[in-house]
Order: sequence, then C-alpha cells, then structure tokens
Amino acid sequence: MDRPAYPGSVPSQPTDAGPSRASRTLLGGTAVAAVQALGLGALAVAELAVLVAERVAVALTTATFFAVCALGLGWCALGLRRSQPWARGPLVVAQVLLLLLAWSYHQPYPLASAVVAGLAVLGLVLLLHPATSRALDDQPVL
Repeated sequence: MDRPAYPGSVPSQPTDAGPSRASRTLLGGTAVAAVQALGLGALAVAELAVLVAERVAVALTTATFFAVCALGLGWCALGLRRSQPWARGPLVVAQVLLLLLAWSYHQPYPLASAVVAGLAVLGLVLLLHPATSRALDDQPVL
C-alpha cells in the first residue's frame, strides 16, 4: 500500500521524463575528464614521437608521466560515469592543477593555455554543481 503524498514530496518511483539534470552534469563532467585524458595521452605519444637520442631519459619519463596521468583521469572519468562518489575528489584536484598549469603557460602558448583553462573551469563547474552532488550522494555505499 502506497503512503499518501504530501505537498513537496518526491515520488518514490523514477519517472521517464528523460535525463535528469544530475545525469547531464555527471555526463558533462565525465566528458570533460575524458577529453583531458585523451589530451594527456596524445601528449605522451607526441613526446615519444619527437624522441631525440640525447634526451632519451627525459622523453621516456615525461611520456610515462603523461600516460600515467591520462590513465588516472580516464579511470576517474569511468568512475564518475558509474556515479561513484570517490571519483569526484581526484577530478577536482586535477582541474585545479590544470588551471595552474594553464596559468604558467599563458605567455608562450596562449591558445593552448586558454583551451586547458576553459576545460578546467568547465570541469569544476560540472563537478561542483549541486545536481552532481545530489546524484553522487544518492548512491548507496557498499
């Protein structure tokens, strides 16, 4: 037997009204993180592509660093896509670090810096949006 609804109550059954705002912010945050992960992966490949014999160690460690960062962002993006609350913290930290990186490179690479900063700000807005918080808080903790 269903309990009577009172004004302002939320129905216990999900509705088929289309994607909720929370799912859109989660998907948006996931997309931003995935684009950033792909960008870092491309940087790793580019670093290996311009490998110079005199700088093998530097190129390999830089490429490895970019690849590990790309894998970490991708892993967190996958966790966010699955509505796992743990994924948001590392992604917020990554956005702040990318903002700092964009600032430090704004003089020599203004266009690239603007793209990185724009994605980081968009990522922060989507990750810290109240709808995202509600969506992640609604998940049961196992």
